[in-house]
Amino acid sequence: MSVATAGALAAALAVTSALLALYADPARRALLRERVRAAARAPVPDGDLDAMCAELFGFGPLQPLLDECVRARASILVSGATGSGKSTLLRSLAAAIPDDERLVVIEDTNELVLPHPHVVHLECVPGRDGAAIGIADLVANALRMRPDRILVGEVRTPREASALLEALSTGHEGSLTTLHAGSAAGALARLALLLARAGELGDAAIDRHVAQAIDIVVHVARDPSGARSIREIAAVEESGIASLWHAGGDEVRMPVRLASRLR
Repeated sequence: MSVATAGALAAALAVTSALLALYADPARRALLRERVRAAARAPVPDGDLDAMCAELFGFGPLQPLLDECVRARASILVSGATGSGKSTLLRSLAAAIPDDERLVVIEDTNELVLPHPHVVHLECVPGRDGAAIGIADLVANALRMRPDRILVGEVRTPREASALLEALSTGHEGSLTTLHAGSAAGALARLALLLARAGELGDAAIDRHVAQAIDIVVHVARDPSGARSIREIAAVEESGIASLWHAGGDEVRMPVRLASRLR
């Protein structure tokens, strides 16, 4: 995370913490807690971007943090199980990207329709006898298009993970992607496993590479009733993962790595 990104994110955290401080009175805090939980539990219609923004981003004090993470060019990994709303949340996050930035969207099939004036869509092409064009190939091609940010629908294979993190480590901060995982920590573990299977880096180098490339993990889940919710927002540090907010909690915590950069 760059110093500029860290500073902007710290400002957003300060705003978030200040808003939470307004509810220092136990009764007001209880009311805020119930509103946050109600928003997190509310069902979201599939494909309804406005509803997803209203329900998932309707967290009051948390909204400045989520919006500023995007505007401050934090690279964000959205994790969750199948059907948890990863792609829909990715579209919601992308709505905060400034209109003057150039985006390249890479997917297996074109699903991320973004309300943005400068978007190039790249789609995988199935083929025979090794002629297919996959996510990793498209990431390499995207770098030649001089994008400000790269959005990848989902990372599934070692080659895709390696190509994406290489792109994020070469000046494309603020990019967004999704990964199938059961938790924020599980997402980082799976990403590290994919990189290990790629066979290009040792364990220590993988940990450093992930920490340098990914700034924020937003984990989403679907409960037994079918309602989708953001369950955790976490910052990635070289020592691991630091929770900024989790479902059922009130506080937004300053991650250790971010705090040390601002001293």
